[in-house]
Formats: sequence, C-alpha cells, structure tokens
Amino acid sequence: MTSPKRLRLPLLALTVLLLGAACAGNDDSSAGGDSGAAAIEESGARELADVPVADEGGGTSYGSIQSESAAALPDIGPSVIKTAKIAIEVEGDSFQASVQEAIDTAERHGGFVLSSQIGSDDERSGSIVVRVPAEQFESALSELKGLAVEGGVTSQKVSGQDVSQEFVDLRSRLRNFEAQETVLLGLMEKAATVSDSIRVQRELGNVQLEIEQLRGRLNFLEDQTQYSTITLGMSEAGAAKPEPAGAIEKAWQNAKDTFAAVVTAVIVGAGFVLPLAFLALIALAAIRFLRPLVARVR
Repeated sequence: MTSPKRLRLPLLALTVLLLGAACAGNDDSSAGGDSGAAAIEESGARELADVPVADEGGGTSYGSIQSESAAALPDIGPSVIKTAKIAIEVEGDSFQASVQEAIDTAERHGGFVLSSQIGSDDERSGSIVVRVPAEQFESALSELKGLAVEGGVTSQKVSGQDVSQEFVDLRSRLRNFEAQETVLLGLMEKAATVSDSIRVQRELGNVQLEIEQLRGRLNFLEDQTQYSTITLGMSEAGAAKPEPAGAIEKAWQNAKDTFAAVVTAVIVGAGFVLPLAFLALIALAAIRFLRPLVARVR
C-alpha cells in the first residue's frame, strides 16, 4: 500500500505544472508568457528539489522532477493573413475566356481554385475564389485586375491581419501543455491505486484536449498565412443585368409561392387521410353486414 508521503510528490508536481499552464494561458504578451512560465517552472523545480523521494532500495534521496520544455522560441517575422475581394468587367463575348484566364493565373503562381459560381449564359457573370502563396499575392492580384477593360475595376478591397502575436502565444501555451502531458504520463505509470489513476487520467484527458485544440488553431493559422485568398467577381461589359424586382412583383411572387405551398400540403395530407378513410368505410360496412348475422345466431 502506497503511503501518503509517497503520493505527496506526484500531487505537488501536478499542482505546479497546472499552475504554470494557467499563468501562461492568461498572459497576453509573448515576453510575459515566456518569462512567467519559466519562472513557475524554476520555482517548481526549487520546491521539488527538497522533497524526499523513496528509492527502490528503501532509502531516501533528494531530487527534483522537471518538466520537459521546448527550447526558447525562435525569432519569427510578421505572419499576415492576406485577403482581397475585387469586381471587374471584362470585354464583351470574353467572359468564359476570362474565367479560364483567371484560373490559369492562379495556377501559374502556384495557387488553385477554391470555389466558383458562374451565372447563366444570359447574365454572363460569376465569381471565383482562388488561393495563391502569400509571396505571390500582389503579383497574382495585379494580373487578375489586368483582365478588366480600361476602368473596369468596379470595386476592390484588400486587407491584411497580423497574427504574429497569436502564433507566439499559442506556441508558448502548447509547450506548457506538452510539458504537463509528459509529467502526467509519468504519474500515470506510478499510480498505485485506482482512484489516483482515475484522477491523473482525467487531468491527462483535459491536457490532451487543449493540446489538440492549440495544434488545430496553429495549423489553421499556418495555412491562412502561407496561402492568401482572392475573391474575383467578373461580369461582361455591356451584358444585360437582371433588374431587381419591384415591391408589387415581389408580393405577387410570394403569393404564388404561398399558394403552391398550400396546395402541396393539401395533396400530401390527402395522401395520408384518404387511405385511412377508405379503411374506416370498409370496417363500418363490415360491422353493418355482420350485425344482423350475429343477432340471428343469438
């Protein structure tokens, strides 16, 4: 049976590491997060250094349990998510060719088409969404705008979001949680009772969930910073554009849609009611036919 003294070390190690993660998660600045986490780890190491540990031979030694932390963060440049949304007009009778040229432009710059929505032949308009490497963003955007006729860039919105600080914060938190995972795995192997094993397993599950969420967010940010997104809307110059419906036309269309919906509901309801009514009539006729026969038998 494990004595309470032998459980003191794992519980103390667990408390120190969880406290370190909480402090690192609440710190918004990268420098503060790194220094705070390092201070807590050093403090925890000093406290654990004086804790007596029973060795396999029955003697007592003094040592420390330190979490495995990653090396200091490397210096990284700005990480920016670049996006653009533009609308252009292309020459008459060249809409399909312009769409293909936009696709070829994205591929030439190492990108790809994410989605496309092309209208009918009468409208001759549509939009495509392409993604290109971040370093090719400006040149690809310039070539896509070059597909427009003179003065045909009708709207343009370009934005950038710097996520460098979020990268640093996420990586700092990930290192702390990975250190906790290492210690908890070691405590799991040393658990002597079922209750201790359950407690450690519960904490380990929470830590591993946090690790997966942090890694998922990091992967998303890496994808968004490595590839920029350009949404290109195109329409053919001089093409007839559908006019917006007036209030009366919209009301008439809504009335027709409502009438059609009511008729559809009646037909569907009749499909359920008529068979049941038919079976009820058969049952009623059978009762009326059998009632005199039953009376005669009596």
